[in-house]
Amino acid sequence: PRGRGPGVEVTADAETIPVGVSRTLRAGEKIAFLGFGSMTNVLAPVAESLNGTLIDMRFVKPVDEKAVLEAARTHGLLVVAEEGVLAGGACSAVLEVLADHGVTVPVMRFGLPDRWIDHGTQGELLASVGLTSEAIEAKVKARAEALGLL
Repeated sequence: PRGRGPGVEVTADAETIPVGVSRTLRAGEKIAFLGFGSMTNVLAPVAESLNGTLIDMRFVKPVDEKAVLEAARTHGLLVVAEEGVLAGGACSAVLEVLADHGVTVPVMRFGLPDRWIDHGTQGELLASVGLTSEAIEAKVKARAEALGLL
């Protein structure tokens, strides 16, 4: 899909970002939201509403294994979102880290289905596959309640 960035001003003295290192944007409890790319902004109001931790993962390769493992250790539910196809994407990278370290934690994945998506604006396309803040919040809230986290 075509679209625009979140309106961040580009400056000459831009911050150097260490490769493979995420950043925590919000500290919360019980639910950790791991956002890749534009989905970090979609997850922000959900994390705020459900008092969750929000992590901007920044990189898929290399994925920040330390951040994934710490989030799994300190939260009862991981919510991973990407604006890419779920099969073999960023969400899969998170699941691989957990599997490689023998970590078991409930995980919810949000991303594009492995099928043709019609043309439209970025917002229309994301809404058509349930990748809006409202749709994600409804699903996460239901799962968190079922797990006794809310």
